[in-house]
Amino acid sequence: MKCCRKLIDMILISLFLMLSPKAMAWDDHQVIMERMLDSRAVRQRIYPFRKITIPCPDDEKKELEIVGKDLHINVDKIPLFSRNYCNPNEKNAEVLLTDILGSSIIDEPDQGMDQDLPAADDPEHFRKWMGGETGPTSQGFRHMYFPGLEIWSPIKTLQFPTGPIGMALERIKTMRAEADLYFSKGDRFWGTRILLWELHYIQDLQQPFHVTQIPSLSYLPLTKIFSIVKATTHSISNYHYAYEGIALEWSKAAPTTDFKECFEIPEVEAPTVSFADPIELLVFPRSVSNELGHEVYQVFGDSLKADDVDLPNGIGPIDYFALSKMQEPAILPDDELKQLTSDEVASYRRQLIRYPALANVKRITCDLMKAVVQRSWNELDRAFIHSVPGNDMMSPKTAK
Repeated sequence: MKCCRKLIDMILISLFLMLSPKAMAWDDHQVIMERMLDSRAVRQRIYPFRKITIPCPDDEKKELEIVGKDLHINVDKIPLFSRNYCNPNEKNAEVLLTDILGSSIIDEPDQGMDQDLPAADDPEHFRKWMGGETGPTSQGFRHMYFPGLEIWSPIKTLQFPTGPIGMALERIKTMRAEADLYFSKGDRFWGTRILLWELHYIQDLQQPFHVTQIPSLSYLPLTKIFSIVKATTHSISNYHYAYEGIALEWSKAAPTTDFKECFEIPEVEAPTVSFADPIELLVFPRSVSNELGHEVYQVFGDSLKADDVDLPNGIGPIDYFALSKMQEPAILPDDELKQLTSDEVASYRRQLIRYPALANVKRITCDLMKAVVQRSWNELDRAFIHSVPGNDMMSPKTAK
């Protein structure tokens, strides 16, 4: 019996040690911010349309070195924002806050600043469970948080190690404190930039694949028992990528589709203060992770377990545009079904499963995007309305 338990433990350790889920959550955070800045919620706020002063490249680079030491990030991977706005020999320039909020700054945490860090920046050794210590996936430990196996839901919350792993919650707190420090000194550029980094991690934690290690047991390639570790890593990465791909397609098309409403929040008289504790961020995405995982599997079936599909490396790409335009299949009468070949019948029945599953994935994704948007606006309001001293111009717009 002890021998069997040791064997099981070794298999679990090997399995989860090798899992290297995608370190990004939403495929393009900038798209989310662009949709937010094109929403009705903007009309309630003045601060996005105010100008702020930014440092030009020399000063930006000097401050970036300081920020890098404070936040323990790889500053060599961070581009200079001011290069697009400063003229030669200028010390400062003015830009609209919307130019910063809608820029690629929010995606900088995915562009290398959390990769290939020294061991001291991972004191709990989370990287060995969450993507490894080098390469693009080495940033995963800062972008995910798995709260641990829940004793009353062991299957739905299957995880190894069974305790909490990941530093995303800690990074949110660290970024918030650093942003507030810059705001308190009157430095709106660096306060805003680091606030956007904080928003990146907040938005990451609204993606179910970043708060649940295995959203669906259907992803496990149980027929490949002799290569289960490699096959499971391969499978989960593919389903993860596929979900983000279709979510991005809906988001990009939102301005001309009904998905536009997924980026709206209820109008309020006064913007609310943000969450008190980042752990609150996990509640909703965790509650829908298993349903989403199941529906994603229903959409793609076993196809993403195939050895010749490797979405992270661009092998076997999916036509997300065509998938997003899928029409509900007509119900064929028995006499027409009899005229189809066996392959055609199988394809037809597959479509009968895929369409409602895809609709459910879209519905859940819409709810997740609403959560992302609400969380993001709340934190922006907290910073620009409730926290920045002496900024009466940073008050919510009263005129509709």
